[in-house]
Amino acid sequence: MLATNKHYKVANSTVAMLKYHLVWSTRRRRDVLKGEVADRLEALLHSTAQELGIDIIRLSIEPDYVHMHVVATPNLAPTQIVYRLKNGSAALRDEFDDLKRIPSMWTSSSLVSSAPNLRPDEIQLYIQAQSKSA
Repeated sequence: MLATNKHYKVANSTVAMLKYHLVWSTRRRRDVLKGEVADRLEALLHSTAQELGIDIIRLSIEPDYVHMHVVATPNLAPTQIVYRLKNGSAALRDEFDDLKRIPSMWTSSSLVSSAPNLRPDEIQLYIQAQSKSA
């Protein structure tokens, strides 16, 4: 059956393979996603993804942004996925005192693409458009 493929997801009676690229940056694009913070963020993102029933195909944590390629269920909007992943990583601020100095961990914006491949220059255009002063 089609739904037995690991990248097909079933929600209610719908079988789907919805792949998204998700990109979001830290508040003021601060370079805080390094070392132990990046390692803990990766664990939190994997845990939240598992709770949501989505698969992470690829995860790249850069010092000032996150890029994920995921397979999602059809009952979650891409913006809701980003919101929940950001929210699931909120524990970082409780665990790392240096992060408490930032007004919030993440910007409110994100980039969502359903294109099969998102070029690195497209990601960089989005990241560069994020303000360092907001």
